[in-house]
Amino acid sequence: MNSVVRPTERTYLPVPQRREQIVGAAIDLISREGLAAASTRQIAAEAGVSLSTLHYCFGTKDVLIEAVIEAIVAQIGDVAGAALPADAGLAAAVDTSVQAFWGLVENTPGLQTMQYELTLSALRGNRSLARAQYEEYVGVAESIFRRALKQSGERCAVPVRDLARFVVAGLDGLILQHLSDPDVRRSRKQVRHLVRAAVQLAGISDHRRRTVHG
Repeated sequence: MNSVVRPTERTYLPVPQRREQIVGAAIDLISREGLAAASTRQIAAEAGVSLSTLHYCFGTKDVLIEAVIEAIVAQIGDVAGAALPADAGLAAAVDTSVQAFWGLVENTPGLQTMQYELTLSALRGNRSLARAQYEEYVGVAESIFRRALKQSGERCAVPVRDLARFVVAGLDGLILQHLSDPDVRRSRKQVRHLVRAAVQLAGISDHRRRTVHG
C-alpha cells in the first residue's frame, strides 16, 4: 500500500509543484505495479488529482514520461555526485560515483525495473525518448568525470564521453543480472571489476597532467 501523503486537488499548488507531485506519483505507481498498470487515469488517481489536471500539466503521456525520466536522472546525479570527494581524481570519481549509484540500485529494485520498462516501451513507440533517456544517463557520468579531471589536472586516455558510455553500458548489464538473479556479494564484486576496467580504459597515470582529452 502506498503510504505517501500528497496534496489533494483542493490544495492550491503552482503548476511546477503540481507537476512534481504528479511525477512522484507516476514513479511510485510504475515502480510498484509496472508500466502496464500506469494509465494516465491511474497516475492521476495515485497523485490525488483529476485527469484534466494531469493533462493540463503535461498535455500527453509522453511528456509526463519524459518528466519522469528527468526526475530519475536527477536523483541518480544527486546520489552519485554527492559521494564525490572535493579533490578527487578520476579514479576516485569513477569508484565513488559507481559505488554510490550501486547502493541506489540495491535499495530500489522497483525503480530499476521501471527504467528498463520505460526504455523497452519507448523502443516500440517513441524511440527518441529511449535515446534521450540514455543520453541523460551518459551525461550524468560525463559531468562527474569531467569535474574530477578539472580538479585533478589528469588526462583521460579516451574521450570522456566514451568513458561515460562504457560505465553506463557496464552498469546496465550488471543491473539486469542483479534484478534477474539477485546476489549482493557477486554483484558488488562485479561492480568493482567494472570500476577497475573503467580506470584502466581511462589510462590514469601516477603523475598529473594539465591536458584533458575531450
